[in-house]
Amino acid sequence: MPANTVMPKWDRLPLEIWAIVIGSITVPQDFRRCWFTCRQVSRAFRKATELAFQNRVVPHVSLSCCLIFQARMPVVRPRSEGFKAVDFVVEIMMFEKYSEGGSSVVLLDKPVHDYLHPPPEGWTPPITLLDNNEVVAMEKLILEEWKVLMNSYLSAGSRGRNGPFLYYTGFSFDPPKSVQVSVNFETAEVTIPWKTLISSLMAQEMKLAEEVKLEASMDVEKSRWHTSSSPSVEQGLRIALSSKVVRVERFRTCLRAAAKNFNKKRPGAHNSCQRFVEYGLKCWYNEWATYVGIQ
Repeated sequence: MPANTVMPKWDRLPLEIWAIVIGSITVPQDFRRCWFTCRQVSRAFRKATELAFQNRVVPHVSLSCCLIFQARMPVVRPRSEGFKAVDFVVEIMMFEKYSEGGSSVVLLDKPVHDYLHPPPEGWTPPITLLDNNEVVAMEKLILEEWKVLMNSYLSAGSRGRNGPFLYYTGFSFDPPKSVQVSVNFETAEVTIPWKTLISSLMAQEMKLAEEVKLEASMDVEKSRWHTSSSPSVEQGLRIALSSKVVRVERFRTCLRAAAKNFNKKRPGAHNSCQRFVEYGLKCWYNEWATYVGIQ
């Protein structure tokens, strides 16, 4: 290389390029650590890291609540009509937008919002329920219970047994302290400083990933477990263990155990095994496979 060649410095690259580089990190645990490490390098690196998380994580975070109430839903059967008991509803508040100024994220309960402010076109009438022999809109009951739960969260400073929870990659995580959260009951919106949200979420997900890694370290393919001194039997066992069906089943078992250990350290957690394990096939399987050493 000629002596007079000037190499470009990293801080001369556009911010968007560095955000793409950081957001392209394929090892999930390394990407999570970036939030706590790369932001300490410099102001420019902090901005690039935050932009990467805004693009890759924030739009996929939601807030979930388990709302408990007793009602009956009319059900029309082929030969008769009846009622179906409704005991609880898991209500999800999805990413809607960033607040003015971009410092916070706004999560919206779309069905309840549409019930409170029906759009002029394209709105489906709410489902009706029978509550104490009175026909009411399902969204009305949801709104009432949601207000009770969120008021409890705001006054207590932390979530209750039924939420609210941060929902991400198929798991429910604890939300930030309520002093940093604002709720608009008229529009069914929840506003949270997004950097605080990501700090809380990444710290918890890193702990969950450590539990997944610990369980994966005991997997039979990882530990090179031997059951026989016979080479033919050993080869047959390896073929059986490498089957995708068998691996998926072992992954499910691993994720359930990891979630159980993770929840022991956070009383009152509300993680439905069936729900998160099935969703986790997409979000966690490759990470588990990496820990096992088969990816």
